[in-house]
Amino acid sequence: MIEHAELSRLINRHSAHEGRNSTAIAGLHLAKACKAGFAVPRLYEPCLCIIAQGQKQILSDQTVYTYSPAHYLLVSVNLPLAGRVTQATRDRPYYGLQIRLDSQKIREFLPFSAIKNHAALPNRHIKAVATGLMPDKLLDAIMRLVRLLDSPQDIAPLAPLILSEIYYRLLQGEHSACLAQLFGGTSRTGQIAKVTNYIKNSLNKPIKVEDLARLANMSPSSFYNHFRQVTAMSPLQYHKRLRLTEARRLMLNNTIKAAAAAYQVGYESASQFNRDYSRLFGAPPGQDIARMKTDI
Repeated sequence: MIEHAELSRLINRHSAHEGRNSTAIAGLHLAKACKAGFAVPRLYEPCLCIIAQGQKQILSDQTVYTYSPAHYLLVSVNLPLAGRVTQATRDRPYYGLQIRLDSQKIREFLPFSAIKNHAALPNRHIKAVATGLMPDKLLDAIMRLVRLLDSPQDIAPLAPLILSEIYYRLLQGEHSACLAQLFGGTSRTGQIAKVTNYIKNSLNKPIKVEDLARLANMSPSSFYNHFRQVTAMSPLQYHKRLRLTEARRLMLNNTIKAAAAAYQVGYESASQFNRDYSRLFGAPPGQDIARMKTDI
C-alpha cells in the first residue's frame, strides 16, 4: 500500500539507530530492525502498535499474537511482554511504531465510543492484548501524526488533536468494548487495570493477594480469577515478572550490577533474585546481559 510505503520512509528517516527510537512527539516511538530475532523483553505500558513493513510476534504467557501492516496490536494494561521480529532483512527492514495510550484521554472520549452504555457491559472475559484489522481512518490519523516529525513547529499545536482523533477511532473500532471496560474503571476488568498500575508503581514492596483484592473491591477468589483472565498470569506471577523485567532493563540500560538491580526492585536476597531471574530468562543475570548486549 502507498500509505505503508510512505510510513516506512518516515520511520527510516526519523530512526537514529536500529531498535526503539524516541521522537519529538511525546508517547510516539519508532522501531527499525534489519534482521529477524527476539527484541529485548520489556514492560509494555498501554499502547497501540502498528507495522509499516515486516511482521512481528508478541508473546504473552503461552499466547502468541502475530501482526503485520494489515493489523494493529493493542495492549491495554501494563504487561511484561517478549517481542520477536519475524520478517526483516537489510534490504527490506522491519519498520514499526508505538503510541502510548493516555488513559485519561480515553476516558474523556468514552461517551463518543461505539459502546453507548458502558455501565451495562457484561463482565466478559477480556484479555489485555488484542489484535485487529487496521481501519483506513485510523491509519490516516497515524500517518498525519508521524508526518508532523517533518515539521517540528507543528507538533505542539497539532499532535494533541491528532492523538485525540486516534483515541476516537480506536473507540469506534472492534475493540471498543475492551477499551470501555479497561479504561472506564467501573467494571471488574477496569478494577484489574487499576491494580496493575498499583503493582507497577510498587515493585519494591511486597504484595498480598488479599490486599490487592481489597483494592479492587472483590473477594480474593474473584479477584484472582479476573486478574488471570486479563493478564494471563496470577497476581504474584505478574508482580515477580514485572520486577525481573525492570531489573533486566536497569542492568542493560544503566550498566548497574545484578545486586543493585535486585535491591531496586525489592529483592532482599541476591540468591533468590538469581534463581528467579535464571528461571525466567534462561541464564544468570551476568550471562544474560552480556549475551543481550552482543545480540544488540
